Amino acid sequence: MNIFLIILGVILTILGLLSNFFPILPGGVLFSYSALLLLYFTDKAEYGIIFLVIFGVITLITMILDSFIPAVTAKSRGATKNGLIGAGIGTFIGMFIFPPFGIIIGILVGSVVGEIISRQEFNKALEVGIWSFIGFLVSTLLKIVITGIMLFYFFINLIR
Repeated sequence: MNIFLIILGVILTILGLLSNFFPILPGGVLFSYSALLLLYFTDKAEYGIIFLVIFGVITLITMILDSFIPAVTAKSRGATKNGLIGAGIGTFIGMFIFPPFGIIIGILVGSVVGEIISRQEFNKALEVGIWSFIGFLVSTLLKIVITGIMLFYFFINLIR
């Protein structure tokens, strides 16, 4: 049973890491947390339930922040509803067109187009687009850091 849980945990850690770069795979932080949880039920884990609760809370907070950071940064620069919708549509379309770089282009172009539809000046629309992109980067960086920490704990316990 240990080998099955460990193999499943390794698969989840890989999915967790990849989903930070390919948002078509949602839940990267959750995948990584699930790997830690599976490892807990083997004889390899040298951490306890308090560790899992702490990382469970961190996982939940990270998932919530991931949903809000891009919108908050765009709104801080005066994004309209159409700009936010455009950013979302652009991100979605970008996932399928040259991922992961399509996402970067998609969020920027989508938000600018949304702002232009809302009759914003091009410079203002571009500013909102850039800040939407910055919010996306901050959110992605947060997920990469948290996922990386969980990967570290997973593999450090695995090799002991």
